Amino acid sequence: MTMTRNSNPRQEIICWQCNEQFSRLIPKNIDRWQTICPYCGAECAVDLKPYSTKKSVFRQGDSELDIHAQYNLPKIIRSNKVV
Repeated sequence: MTMTRNSNPRQEIICWQCNEQFSRLIPKNIDRWQTICPYCGAECAVDLKPYSTKKSVFRQGDSELDIHAQYNLPKIIRSNKVV
């Protein structure tokens, strides 16, 4: 799935600890975030940087820059242990 940061789709995630699958909305403008597995309660780190394809910079008004990353995401992302 190709997406940009201005869209907010759900992403399927596999817990690093219990291997159960769950979904979360992908936060805007964040490449890496933490969530809690609803099955075992483990803290899961989700990193989108490996799936980043490019970033586009948009100027809004005279002084603000808005950066939108584009990602080529797999159907399911495996989470990592929070360190």
